[in-house]
Amino acid sequence: MVGFLVYAIGVITAFENPSSPFACFVRYWGGFLFRSYWPDSFSNNRPKASNPTVVYSQISDSLGRIKGVGGPTILHHVAASTLYPFLLRSLLHATGSPVSIGSRAAMPPEIWQSACCHLFDSRHKDLAWRIAHGVLVTNHFRLSRWSLGNGQCPRRFCRYHETLIHLFLKCPSVGLVWEWFHTFVVRVTGCTQWVLCHKFVLYGLSSPVCLAWLRDVLLLVSATIRSCVWRSRCRLVFEGDETSAESMLASVKNEIRTRMEADFTRLPFAVFGRRWRRPVVYYRDGVPRMKLT
Repeated sequence: MVGFLVYAIGVITAFENPSSPFACFVRYWGGFLFRSYWPDSFSNNRPKASNPTVVYSQISDSLGRIKGVGGPTILHHVAASTLYPFLLRSLLHATGSPVSIGSRAAMPPEIWQSACCHLFDSRHKDLAWRIAHGVLVTNHFRLSRWSLGNGQCPRRFCRYHETLIHLFLKCPSVGLVWEWFHTFVVRVTGCTQWVLCHKFVLYGLSSPVCLAWLRDVLLLVSATIRSCVWRSRCRLVFEGDETSAESMLASVKNEIRTRMEADFTRLPFAVFGRRWRRPVVYYRDGVPRMKLT
């Protein structure tokens, strides 16, 4: 019993005092437990909460509201603004979020269908979840939420605010990779009239007219681009390592090709054939290849 109390006191101390031993370990893994209730404070795999009492009070308040409106069995009939007012207020500050306040049905179901695409791995789904909720900690988010920094894009010679739309679509550093992606879409779908927009880049909406399997592949490619863009941005912010547009494009192509080859190795041929088909792949000597140039 005494050992348990000592352990509990150590955990609480690690939360309250970031300089204490094991603080990073406790706050990192504790972040996964609280992320569904407090997504903005525990994001980017770097927990941001420094005052856990605020987290506890927010969770307690949300649970109290759930109990007050009749319990968890009626959650689907209760407006999100009633249950999570603070979270929904935060979404107003995330430019580009499709969420409107006052209804749990404000988010189109297509967003979640795209975010949970069966081709996504856990990293892609996690990033898609944060983008859909508008809680990805960009510089604009830090400025609007906590009044930290100037909100500007960390890229050199770029002075626009780092909103979600700017980070993933409008920033000059990502122009080359999205230009390649648009060319790739036109080549594999033949849809020359399709225009790349922020709804597809961020949420997977407004996709080109094509078969379901091809749409899933395009969602995978776009999710890979978002992941590479976000990792490149984080390396620049936390390590000072700036990635060129050409290197980012090469990284995207390599990840997609590696994923296809991994699927060919681990999946039965029939399953692989339903997931990766022509014109996305072609076969040479019985081995599938991708033409990503």
